[in-house]
Amino acid sequence: MAINSESLTELLRLRVEVRRLERDNRLLRAKLLQQQASPSAAIDRLGIELAETQEETGAPADLHGEHCLGVIEFHVNSHQVTWSPGLNDRLGYAIELPQRGWDLFVSLLHPNDIPTAQRSFIDGCGLSTANLQLRFRKKDGNYLHSLIQWESVTTQADRPLTRRGVVYACPSHTDIPTELHDSDQQFTTLFQDAGVCMAVVEIATGRIHWANDVLAALLGYTATDLSDRSWWQIMPLDGQGSPANLDGFSALAGESELLAKDGSTVWVQVGFSELRYANVPDRHVLVIIQDVTERKRAEEELRRSEAIQRAIMDSSLDSIMLLDLDGNIIFINRTAPGLTPAMVLNTSLYSFLDPADVDKARACIERVIATGAPDGYHVTYRGQHHDVTTWDTRVAPVMSGDKVVAVTAIARDETALKQSIEALQKSEQSLAKAQEIVGIGSWEYDIQKAKGECSAEMLRILGLPPGSDPPPAEEFFADFVHPDDRDAATASFAKALTDGEVEFTEFRIFRQDNGELSYVHTEVEVTFDAEGMPRRLVGTLQDVTAAKAVEMALRESEERFRALTERSPAIVFIAKSPLLGTHKIAYGNARLCEVTGYRDDELAEMDFLQIAHPEFHSAVQTHQNQLSVAAPRQRYETKIVTKAGNHCWLDISSQLIDDDDGVRTTLAICIDVTERKNTEARLRAMEAQLSHVSRLSTMGEMLAGIAHEIQQPLSAIAHFSVACQNTIESNGHVYESPVGDWLDDIGIQAVRCGDIIRRLRSFVKKSHEDRCSVNLNQVVHDSVALIRSDSRNKRVTIECQLPTDGPMVQASEIQLQQVVVNLLNNACDASRAEPAPHIQVRVVVFDSEVRILCEDNGPGIPTSASDKIFDAFFTTKEDGMGMGLAISKSIVEAHDGKLVLASRPDENTQFALLLPIQPLACEGRHVA
Repeated sequence: MAINSESLTELLRLRVEVRRLERDNRLLRAKLLQQQASPSAAIDRLGIELAETQEETGAPADLHGEHCLGVIEFHVNSHQVTWSPGLNDRLGYAIELPQRGWDLFVSLLHPNDIPTAQRSFIDGCGLSTANLQLRFRKKDGNYLHSLIQWESVTTQADRPLTRRGVVYACPSHTDIPTELHDSDQQFTTLFQDAGVCMAVVEIATGRIHWANDVLAALLGYTATDLSDRSWWQIMPLDGQGSPANLDGFSALAGESELLAKDGSTVWVQVGFSELRYANVPDRHVLVIIQDVTERKRAEEELRRSEAIQRAIMDSSLDSIMLLDLDGNIIFINRTAPGLTPAMVLNTSLYSFLDPADVDKARACIERVIATGAPDGYHVTYRGQHHDVTTWDTRVAPVMSGDKVVAVTAIARDETALKQSIEALQKSEQSLAKAQEIVGIGSWEYDIQKAKGECSAEMLRILGLPPGSDPPPAEEFFADFVHPDDRDAATASFAKALTDGEVEFTEFRIFRQDNGELSYVHTEVEVTFDAEGMPRRLVGTLQDVTAAKAVEMALRESEERFRALTERSPAIVFIAKSPLLGTHKIAYGNARLCEVTGYRDDELAEMDFLQIAHPEFHSAVQTHQNQLSVAAPRQRYETKIVTKAGNHCWLDISSQLIDDDDGVRTTLAICIDVTERKNTEARLRAMEAQLSHVSRLSTMGEMLAGIAHEIQQPLSAIAHFSVACQNTIESNGHVYESPVGDWLDDIGIQAVRCGDIIRRLRSFVKKSHEDRCSVNLNQVVHDSVALIRSDSRNKRVTIECQLPTDGPMVQASEIQLQQVVVNLLNNACDASRAEPAPHIQVRVVVFDSEVRILCEDNGPGIPTSASDKIFDAFFTTKEDGMGMGLAISKSIVEAHDGKLVLASRPDENTQFALLLPIQPLACEGRHVA
């Protein structure tokens, strides 16, 4: 905690003043003690005068005559009081007034004395031998002061029976002769004029016999109010018993608190002196009181000032010294490292200074002593370990009146401050250099003072000369800011003042040195005072012209990139991988949306793996993880799933374009190769079909040879059957047994087998046939016969509904048979899973066309397949090739007919073969 020399000087001046007050207080106390001695002597003189007066009037006789009021007796057992008639006479009552009875006795007393009489007579059981002072009420209403001096006690069996005492009249100021009364008046006037608080107190009762006006005014009473009041009411004893003699009073002398009328307390110095009357010892005490309230306040102020001074001294980090006029240290609150107060006190300050600084310090202190004005100096101090510190010392005079009596020196170690200033200067230089490197200037604007400051870099950005003052706010917005940006810039500053938050804004300015247009970025922050009012604006100004040019070039590049990608037939997307295994789509062109069916906003929240087919996730991960700086490109094919659930094939070329901060960014250019993949699949199917057709062709060639070989045994069987029948009949044997029928059946079946082999041979035979008139009933009959064995194996029944006269058409019988066989085979496969598989074949004749309808009771063809059922390579069978219906349709269309799906989806399947009726002779057209 640091203090200035002016405050320290004021504290030291206060301390000197308080010490002067203490000295004056001691002098005043000595004077009061002298005044206390004078009244005591006067009181002694008064007592001597009273005694002399009594001796002149006949001391013993007169005391028992003129001043003796009578004799009083107190009966302890009956509590009865009797007194001599002389007492009634002195009080002005008739002699006949009864002289006995306790109630009558106390009725003659002053009301304030009744408790005293009660304690002495009754509560004390008659054992008290102390003189008793009472006031008796005269008949005229005045009171007679009296003193009861107990002389004897009559006892019986060590118990008091009767007490006897003499009642004396106490001379009051009215009873004292004139010269003594004048002396008393002079005595009273003396203490009233001296301004001393006085009171006369009865030792036995503590009753205030007399108090002067000074004491009454101090306590807020009048002199009359204090008379007859107990002294212990204004000087509480805190539970101690009241003193019974002068020694007890003297023990209470000293500083004490008196209780004022309003309940407050007053600090006083109390002294007690004996006030002695002749033959009446230990009767009154004179109380001399001095008001020490102001002194107490001064002492309290002194203690408080010393406590404040000590707290300041102890908490101050400065070294505070009090020097005499020769430069010797007479007080110091803290010493330099390595020194103790004992090594410093009463030692010259100059002995601790560097020799080169001694004259400087001595001259400064001498100037302060000579002029009385504060001054200061800087010196260097070398410690015991040769460490050098720098001290700033402020010197101020300590005045006593208009004279310098001492000087104060406050020395502050500024070594750390000097180092901090040097570090601050170095930091400011580094900051200025850093601002110059990064192109950021700083500025401050004091709103109340309407004054601003800025760094050198900001002046350079604005195109102002180094060291020039920054432009005022109005001039800055009017002359520097581009007109198109002026409103936005002022609104940003106004918003910062209103909201109290940091504001960022960019605008264009005109450089003042060359008029060039520059882009600047500024940040503004507002500081507020204790009342919440804006006090200061603090901000930065950065030249972002170069960054703005790069940003604009980048934006143009991005726009060109986006234009190219949006018009590209290829799929282009950018993916970011903040974590291993993630590929967030950051951008996708319109082609990606078109292929996948997702919108831009939907793709922006998706991972590429959400689009890729689950079977290809591992492959995609592998290819993406292989991307690196050494191998920045990867190419692979993958299958994706569109939003509609369709599958597409993509040929992906992926390239790593960024791998900073642990986030991998890849650019992917994809070609939709779905059609190529489907063509390749069809090609593979055609190759398999060709292979199958080749095998069938080979089998057909083999079947021709096999049919020829089988035809010979079948012909032999038929001939032998006929021979057997002829032989039996030639021998004249006629059998009623079925042997003949059996032989007929053997011949028929042999011929039938030959027909089947012939039809098979004709069906698979590669030949060129001409169109001829063909009976469609026969075509259906032969086709059913060809698949009869297969249908039986599949438990399928075939029902034929044919007209009586088979309709005739111009066609190739073999090709029509091929179409019907294909329809029947498909129907068997479709209905075989039903509980009762059934196929119905009908031939229906119309005016210009004939229809062959083939219907099964299978589950029907699903909707998704009905439109593609005649497409090549499309099949719903697990082992099908998808060529049967396509070939059949092409055969029918070659005959100017139609092959259509006549049933509705998901119902019994019905195909209709439509052929025109052309009852023409064979025209010899070649049919492939």
